Amino acid sequence: MAHIKKLVGKETWKQAVQSPKKKDWTEVTASVIIDVLAGVVGGGGGAFLGSFAVPTGIALSATGHATGHRWLTAMGIGCIASPFDPFKAEAHRTSNPKFDLKAEMEAGKDRMKDYVEMLKEKFFINKLKKTSVSTDTTTESDTVSGLDAHVGKATLDALTEFDQQIMSEGVEYQARQSSPDNGAGMSGVEELEHLPHII
Repeated sequence: MAHIKKLVGKETWKQAVQSPKKKDWTEVTASVIIDVLAGVVGGGGGAFLGSFAVPTGIALSATGHATGHRWLTAMGIGCIASPFDPFKAEAHRTSNPKFDLKAEMEAGKDRMKDYVEMLKEKFFINKLKKTSVSTDTTTESDTVSGLDAHVGKATLDALTEFDQQIMSEGVEYQARQSSPDNGAGMSGVEELEHLPHII
């Protein structure tokens, strides 16, 4: 009865939500790093365990509070808060109605891979990887902006063909414009060579 009274007492809950203040920033930094690492590891374990993550996380958190190891408490919280897709779990149960340890292990590995990919997005690791790949790899098939906004992209070969077409049409136009009386004029190709090249 005394324990029940203590459980509903104000002082018990006040101590549960407050912890002693850290002395300086070094202790705060160390505590934050331990919390983050333990939470991430706990989240990975929870992703692997799937539907068993919640009872496991509660047990870890209780053990951490009972023994005074904060990292166990943080690990338990990460385990409880780990992502779990019920639709994937239901599809897995439908495809494997009988319990198979090997199949469960494979499903746990798949959930772990999804969790790692989610962590990469949260910590912006995937952005760094994409940036380094895009700057390091430059191939001959790179495209340039097209002349028409609706076309989107035009390759360098298409621009070269367009340039040759303009050149041939300019020669034909110059040949039509040149008068037979003026035979001393330059040929169309020579005049085009003296004109500034636009493309």
